[in-house]
Amino acid sequence: MWMALAGLVGGLVILTVGAEVLVRGAGTMAVRAGLRPIIIGLTVVALGTSSPELVVSVTAALKNHPDVSIGNVIGSNLFNILAILGFAAIVRPMSIQSQTIRYEMPIMIGISVAMWVMALDGRISRVDGVVLLALFAGFMGYCYRFARTPELERTPQPLRSMSGAVVLTILGCAGLGYGGQLAANNAVIVAEHLGVSKLVIGLTVIAFGTSLPELAASVIAAVRGHEDLSVGNVVGSNIFNIGLVLGLTAVMFRGGIPVPPDCLRWDIPICVGASILVLPMMWSRRVLARVEGVLLVAGIVAYTFLRYAHEVRMI
Repeated sequence: MWMALAGLVGGLVILTVGAEVLVRGAGTMAVRAGLRPIIIGLTVVALGTSSPELVVSVTAALKNHPDVSIGNVIGSNLFNILAILGFAAIVRPMSIQSQTIRYEMPIMIGISVAMWVMALDGRISRVDGVVLLALFAGFMGYCYRFARTPELERTPQPLRSMSGAVVLTILGCAGLGYGGQLAANNAVIVAEHLGVSKLVIGLTVIAFGTSLPELAASVIAAVRGHEDLSVGNVVGSNIFNIGLVLGLTAVMFRGGIPVPPDCLRWDIPICVGASILVLPMMWSRRVLARVEGVLLVAGIVAYTFLRYAHEVRMI
């Protein structure tokens, strides 16, 4: 049990370090390629920080633990919205661009609702996965079009060379691959020892661990006054998690990904509801204030407590 717990923690640490290295390398490559800061937040940083979710979900599905896969995606998205945006707002109230309120947030809510509708029959099928991947491709097309529009802000060129950035990106991918396999394997062992379902482990422990890169990136961006990068990271990561991670995982298997009844009854609706709730908070004054950040963090604490309390009653 303790060896498995140590392996789980070690895997999450390797995932976090690997994602950080990947973000640094991929971010440098993107800047040198001429992408603008908001696009880096929505795409490159979001992809880098979502890589742990991708690795863990695919690895868990390959090892026939689909509950971990779906739980990881839903739990990570909930953690992104409530904990990461909440902590970032507590550190520094965030100004929200009208572009984000009008377009990116509705896109995130739309793909979340689409996932919910697809899951109503108790399964994210292979066809559903193809649709999610198509929606993700459409989002990438939107980002590419937005990246080509004129913008006054210019991003200074980083000191690191392109070859150095490529090396960092490769090392980050290697760390993600090893850390993801280590975390997924040991999480299942821990769940079996504790008598807790794999779904709840995926929704909480693994979701928290794989979301650490998003937390670090968003809080640091907020401290430095880059609110667009902070919010873009969360919004982009959630879209990546549903469109790419869940879509790809479902497509890989003929039967798709089964959705447990509890997840369909509680976790997915709460995730969608949290996504919708944040929009009026941003819309009110185009600022996510500290008080609202406290409310969001309180929401993830309450969700985690109630989810485990429900699990204990079911044992």
